[in-house]
Amino acid sequence: MAGNPDISVSRPLPFTLSTDRLANTHDVIVELNTTGSRWNYLANPFAQPLDLIDADTWPGYFGISSPPYVYDPATRSWEDSPLLLQPWQGVRVRSKGPRNDGSGRSLRIPASAQVPTGGIQARCAETPALAFRLDGTDALGLALADAAFTVAFDDAATLGLDAEVDVEKLQTPSTQYVSIGSRVDDAYLGYDVRPFADAEIPLALDTRGAASDLTLQWDATTLPAGLPVVLVDLVTGAEVDVRAQASYTFEAMGQPALAQEPTGDTIDHGDATDQFVLRIGERVATTTDDDAGRALRLEAPRPNPSAGTARVVYSLPEAGVVRLSVVDMRGREVATLVNGARAAGWHEAQVDAGSLATGVYGVRLTVGSDVQTRRLVVVR
Repeated sequence: MAGNPDISVSRPLPFTLSTDRLANTHDVIVELNTTGSRWNYLANPFAQPLDLIDADTWPGYFGISSPPYVYDPATRSWEDSPLLLQPWQGVRVRSKGPRNDGSGRSLRIPASAQVPTGGIQARCAETPALAFRLDGTDALGLALADAAFTVAFDDAATLGLDAEVDVEKLQTPSTQYVSIGSRVDDAYLGYDVRPFADAEIPLALDTRGAASDLTLQWDATTLPAGLPVVLVDLVTGAEVDVRAQASYTFEAMGQPALAQEPTGDTIDHGDATDQFVLRIGERVATTTDDDAGRALRLEAPRPNPSAGTARVVYSLPEAGVVRLSVVDMRGREVATLVNGARAAGWHEAQVDAGSLATGVYGVRLTVGSDVQTRRLVVVR
């Protein structure tokens, strides 16, 4: 259908938009969407770059529950917490829900936040966090990246999923992309806020149309001194001290490119596979008999994903009756590995992944009323 040439005329890319109107010099108030997914598209309303470092001090910013995200078409990736927003550049943020009285929320973007090009100030002290970036390429060798995954620490946070502060992975508007996020209560997070507590966080990959060689980088400069953090590769068993290294290159099994660009706000992570565990704090389990009495412990299966035999290690604080089984995503038991009495200490069992259909399973350890489960991904 032809458009009206007096209103809309097509132009080949690239093109420049211009106006003879004076640049805006006043604060801009934006009404935020507080229903549904609560995602909002905002933009820099000024003719100069917008300083986002102190955005959390803007009037109304307390109604924002996510970092700002900008899209980089060159790498088909989202980037969280950028320093600057250029003129005409858009940004996505997720708002909180309506106020307690049911009224909406608004954000004032102050004209005073403009900065001359190149005049950005040094970043202020940040919240303790571990920021990751995943880099890869597509079949043609063109860059793919994911710069929107951060684990942040806050004494007031909870270990489980908190929908007000944790943010699910934004969907990349492309048929080819790489993505990494943490799994918390079956959610796939791009921004995971948690307390300073010992934990093991499964990190999953969702890659589409990407080559198998990937590089994971991180910035650990804001982590508290003395907090041990180790990245464990579930496939190879390699352990990386994130303070001693700043990157890790590995191979991953991905999915083919999508048939069409996705339209959802967040990634459908049904095909994401666990690749790493981020171990924060002191390791609870060791391989020495002296530590056997500390706690009931089930290690993640290795290798994971697995196409053959996966090794499962568990520890008992005292002798007892053990049931170790494999369950599907509906909780139905599909294999029994151990069913009987075992002494205190460390034990090992094996899962014949080759006899299972491709998919995601749980390895479940039951001792009395105590139950622990670890994820196992079966591939071919």
